[in-house]
Amino acid sequence: MSIQVECRQCRRRAPRGTSLCPACSTPMREGRGVVFWVDATDGAGRRVRRRIGRDLSTAELVDSEIAVARLKGLEYAVKRQSNATLASLCQQYALSPACTQNADARVRLGFLGRICERLGDSLPANSLTPATIHRYQEARLGQGATGTTINHETGYLHIMLEWAARTGLIEVNPIEGYERLPSNPARERTLTDSEYRAIVEHLAPHVLPLFELRYRLPFRGHDVLGLQIQHVHLEDRRGYIEVPGASAKSGKPRIIPLWWPHLRAVLAAVVSGRTDGPLWLYQGRPLTTWRTAFVTACRNASVAGFQERDLRHCAITSLVLRGVPLHELAYASDHASLLIQRRYTNLTQHLILARPAERYNPVTGTIEPTGGKAESMSTQVTTA
Repeated sequence: MSIQVECRQCRRRAPRGTSLCPACSTPMREGRGVVFWVDATDGAGRRVRRRIGRDLSTAELVDSEIAVARLKGLEYAVKRQSNATLASLCQQYALSPACTQNADARVRLGFLGRICERLGDSLPANSLTPATIHRYQEARLGQGATGTTINHETGYLHIMLEWAARTGLIEVNPIEGYERLPSNPARERTLTDSEYRAIVEHLAPHVLPLFELRYRLPFRGHDVLGLQIQHVHLEDRRGYIEVPGASAKSGKPRIIPLWWPHLRAVLAAVVSGRTDGPLWLYQGRPLTTWRTAFVTACRNASVAGFQERDLRHCAITSLVLRGVPLHELAYASDHASLLIQRRYTNLTQHLILARPAERYNPVTGTIEPTGGKAESMSTQVTTA
């Protein structure tokens, strides 16, 4: 058989179906990550040896084309590679079921749009190589991007090119075999009580309610900034905030209960009698970012190593410590499983032994004092 499998250990090739590598005795199992080759002779007696990559269907197609040339006594001619650009492939991929049927379609198209723009929308896909991706990784690291973010960008590009190769838009995936960067370690930074109070003292007044909401509830950054007045529901005793699917990472709408009673007063002060429009305003205009105010407050408060995204870890850890049911918290956090929920829960010996002065009351569905002094900055937030 002319289709061969590359050994993952020594890179030697053996015919497909070989159980052990003849050179190093490594098991030659087929599966994810296996690289296929085609090594055959065409009708002109010329040896054709090509590295195909991980797509077995492409290897079988090339093998059959060489077999047809051999039967006809002809020389096998490699098909001219398509000159499809990254932009055109991205447009076609965005409309294909391979993309639209995924829950993260909006997210992957965002990453694809950014990497295609940085590489060049008019760049022919067949001009890419693993070396191109390596240079891109180095450039992005120099810009301050994390390994996980870069892996998302290059990974979705690889998926799109694999799809293009399977559908015949390009001959093979040109970046097959590129190396991924090490992923970021899990974030484990949470605020101490003193750090929390210091940030509150240094924050600009117009973003204090926003900070309090991020610190207390499991929002993502884009979830909370896009809220409208109609998404805030204070009708019942507990109240909740509605997160539309258009702004959710999973694309699924959800609600986040106001477990902390003082948040009702915080939100009531923000709404201030309005019936529609953006929830967050600054000088009469919609607030689109608060990064500068947050970074400045952390610097002035001498809080180092803390990022805006860590507020989500703070909220989830605090709610777990106070006994909020995990299934309810996972739903509100937009987590698909409790394993992901565990990644965002940063429990330490100090936090467990501290025993917070508030506990979740299953009857009211809110966090209430248990006899000690309840931690709350609602007075500062609502009067700012």
